[in-house]
Amino acid sequence: MTDAPVQVIRIRKDGSIFGLGSDLLDNLKQLGKAQVERVSEVDFNPETGNWEAISNGVKIAEDPIRSVAIRMEQEYFRQKIQSGELGKL
Repeated sequence: MTDAPVQVIRIRKDGSIFGLGSDLLDNLKQLGKAQVERVSEVDFNPETGNWEAISNGVKIAEDPIRSVAIRMEQEYFRQKIQSGELGKL
């Protein structure tokens, strides 16, 4: 994995924008009001000593280093978006 943030932006047929959150979205404010929905949480599990990304009750990423768990979480959703499973165009 690289250190660059994972960025996925899609423009739907109706003109709305769907993407994986990152600081890049701050640059899109001039396009209109943003609606942001969290699809997962990253929390520390003291029993395992790992950071875990949980989405809808399912563990999607886990690592002892928080930044690695977040990167894995981003990659998970990037694949879901690119495959069309999330954010239907």
